[in-house]
Amino acid sequence: MEDLRLFIAKYLPTKRAEHCIRVSETAARLAKLHNGNVSVVQQAGILHDVCKTMTPDDIQVEGVLEPDSMAAFYDMYPSVWHAAVAPNFVKSKLRLTDPAVLDAIQFHTTGKEAMTLETAIVYVADFIEPDRSGGLVTKCRQLAFENLDHAVFVVALSVLRNLVEKSRPIHPDSVMCFNHTYLKLSKKDRKELTRIVEKA
Repeated sequence: MEDLRLFIAKYLPTKRAEHCIRVSETAARLAKLHNGNVSVVQQAGILHDVCKTMTPDDIQVEGVLEPDSMAAFYDMYPSVWHAAVAPNFVKSKLRLTDPAVLDAIQFHTTGKEAMTLETAIVYVADFIEPDRSGGLVTKCRQLAFENLDHAVFVVALSVLRNLVEKSRPIHPDSVMCFNHTYLKLSKKDRKELTRIVEKA
């Protein structure tokens, strides 16, 4: 993993790079517990924010071609854009082509419908890594090691509530992630987990 740590250090401020390492380590612990692929989540965790500080112009300067529509995507979903372009960036720069790693990178911010175990782990790990704080994070951290679906539900609902409160557009994948997880849980569990988010 040292090569990946050196790679992200070229593109990210120190604090952001350290966050990526913590996400990778958290994801690895979750993968071991939930029988996921540790190597996949470690790689995705380290690389997930590699494009976090970039703009469409930066991507172009790096020689990574993106369709013109991605500029409009950047304007519409600036907080999601880095995740959408990262797989292509990683493929171009590292020749990394493992679809499981690329999927976990792409959907670490929004989640998506019917996530793989590894993608769900990185999605949750980004929310609960040790430097994150707050009552909801603490509770979600506990849930993640007990029932991953419950943690995904809490993260997804929290994301939606935050975007609505800020009157910001919601990416369709975020909605589909929530809806899919909602249907997987019992009515009792949904009620209890929703109460946790509302109290935060």
